[in-house]
Amino acid sequence: MKSLEFKIISSRYLAGKTNDGDDYVAEAYMVFIEGADGSRWSHDKSFPGCRVVYSEAGEVQFDDTRKDALHAANQLISELRQQKQIDLNGWRKETPRFGSEAYERLNPTLRIRYKN
Repeated sequence: MKSLEFKIISSRYLAGKTNDGDDYVAEAYMVFIEGADGSRWSHDKSFPGCRVVYSEAGEVQFDDTRKDALHAANQLISELRQQKQIDLNGWRKETPRFGSEAYERLNPTLRIRYKN
């Protein structure tokens, strides 16, 4: 699978409301693969970097689990690298990398040619 590049991308998400009613924004990690032609897929599983815990009194606490989430995403990549091929069930097709062959196949008219 030398023609595939594995990437971990992070994104922010609303994990909940603090005890004061403010939004608590956390970070999650997703695994992407990119083919040599620029085609991209993202794994259905994301790895949230926050655990929400409620006390018996109803108080909310947000625990930072980014280290564990990043480790889990890297573990998935390690497992994928051991496989001879990847079953794309459980993956979403994403927009190809801008300017790549796969991107140009989306709409061949996107290629602009200049004449001298």
